[in-house]
Amino acid sequence: MAAEPTQQAILSLRNRFTQECMRMETKPDQRDITMVESDDNYVRNFLVHTLGNENEAFQFLVDCVKWRKEFGIHDLSARGLDDEIVRSGVCYIRGRDREGNPCIVVNTRLHKKDPEKLPRAKQQFVFLLEDQRLREPTMQVTVIFNMTDTGLGNMDMEFTRFVIDCFKFYFPNMLNVILVFEMPFILQTVWRIIEGGVYSLCH
Repeated sequence: MAAEPTQQAILSLRNRFTQECMRMETKPDQRDITMVESDDNYVRNFLVHTLGNENEAFQFLVDCVKWRKEFGIHDLSARGLDDEIVRSGVCYIRGRDREGNPCIVVNTRLHKKDPEKLPRAKQQFVFLLEDQRLREPTMQVTVIFNMTDTGLGNMDMEFTRFVIDCFKFYFPNMLNVILVFEMPFILQTVWRIIEGGVYSLCH
């Protein structure tokens, strides 16, 4: 485990980002620029996530703010989410783990693989993460995949990979652990395809 980032390392990363913004033809969202300029904890998370490697943290930060603008993260709101997906109970925040981290529950049996609905499902998950990050910026989250009674028709590889990618590329140092509950035997081979990414992310 890398040492806690120093204030000097945080300032150095922030300054590199500010200089890079000046060279960008397409600027990040001003709200994200302001966040990087004023929020030490947010910048710190990139250094923690990359085990103190400032060059990796810098590229991670630049790519992240670009993605946030492309995804339209500041335009997401509870009222703008897909009512059907929200009411289905596929994904929500409930309870805390033993370390006090909030838990995000993903009920895979309630998820219906539908390419037309996938963008909305991604929006809901990102909204949950961003809302939680804003409410408790120093807390991590535990993700629980509840796979009870899940069938092949519910197993959406693209959505599952997106969930993992959110923590790997877009929400630094936010994941505590991913737990998988009651995985049906028939899906174990499918899960092994993405298991390596989960393991590397959580260790």
